[in-house]
Amino acid sequence: MRRWLLIICVTLVFTLSGCESDYLSEAEKDVLITKIERYTTYNEVTDALHDEKLDDVELSEYYVKDDFFNYMNKSTYNVELEYSTHFDAFSSLDYISKYLETINEFNYDNYYDLVDYNAMLKVTSIDKVITIDYYQYFEDLDIAIRQYYVLKELNQKLYMEKYSTTLDLKSDTVLLKQKLSVHEGSHIEQVEYIPKTMTYTYIYNSFENQQYFKYKGFFDDYGDYTRETVELYLHEHNSFVSYDIKDNELEDYRVKVFDNGHRVLKYDVNIFSKKDTESELTWNLLSVDGWTQLVNNSGEYQLFLSAGRTLDDYDLSIQRNGYGKIIAYKMITGDIVESDISLNNYGLESNVTLDDLEAARLAFISTYTEKVLHFGFLVSNPVNKTFIENYFISYDNNGKLNEFGNMYK
Repeated sequence: MRRWLLIICVTLVFTLSGCESDYLSEAEKDVLITKIERYTTYNEVTDALHDEKLDDVELSEYYVKDDFFNYMNKSTYNVELEYSTHFDAFSSLDYISKYLETINEFNYDNYYDLVDYNAMLKVTSIDKVITIDYYQYFEDLDIAIRQYYVLKELNQKLYMEKYSTTLDLKSDTVLLKQKLSVHEGSHIEQVEYIPKTMTYTYIYNSFENQQYFKYKGFFDDYGDYTRETVELYLHEHNSFVSYDIKDNELEDYRVKVFDNGHRVLKYDVNIFSKKDTESELTWNLLSVDGWTQLVNNSGEYQLFLSAGRTLDDYDLSIQRNGYGKIIAYKMITGDIVESDISLNNYGLESNVTLDDLEAARLAFISTYTEKVLHFGFLVSNPVNKTFIENYFISYDNNGKLNEFGNMYK
């Protein structure tokens, strides 16, 4: 009973704030819905272009490369649009359009309580900019989520922006803050803050221009800077390189080598002050030449050449969904040598050399400071936390997430 009284009271407060305005006619509301649907249509078309709903490879005792029939159909772009995240983030716009159709007396700047959906909605349209403030309660998780959208045109291209905050109602704490900006035909930007782990992340991803930058800052429970990770895509090396950085010192690093859209190798180097370096090699054997057959021997995978078994000191596994993978993993303590990378000692040809990895690593070192500055950050500086928090200031100041959450406590 208390919950319903709160809902009624809060809804009256929100709704009465704009009751002096006339309601939109059905025709005017249809125009608004059509404008929103322009963005949902763009979202759906882009999703279809990047659809990865592929048939799985059948379970078998024996595999050859040709069994992974989706593998060669993959886009040759190394920087991919992470569209599952992108599409899901804006899919709620479709529901919001349908909710608007159910509101008989609708006007801008009024909050409407959608009781049947545990949701609340406000839409504003000023100077061809549509803003949507949407709240939803998820009973099974006991969380409330605010989603705030900005829809407009920039340079005759669609621009979609979404802020979201997830509030845990039991503990009354924020679990996650995110911002996603989509610039049609250009790039997307993602910003994320996780209070529990005190991590701040910024990602710039351009499928169209094959550019990628990622900054992730780590802070302790007192808010003091501890370290950061920077990742770049280096087109001339077909590689993503990331480094952990602490007090301007480069520490552990990773090189991910790609070929025609497939990751061939992930080379993960862990550097220690009092013991030998540990290197992890993770291969996708569908991009490695020389083997003839993979055998599933009672759950243990074994790789064979025409002359016999190989890679017997690697852990092997497969991925049958998506484009498919045959994964080979090994950790090496101490120095890596050329044959570890070429795989020649195994009778295989990786088409990757130790020089390739070193060239990519050095290219990162020569350019990462410039890239960090270009995207508005400073190397090994705690002020980066403030830079990321600034993305959320105006959004945080005009929300009603706490009031909405209180209706369900």
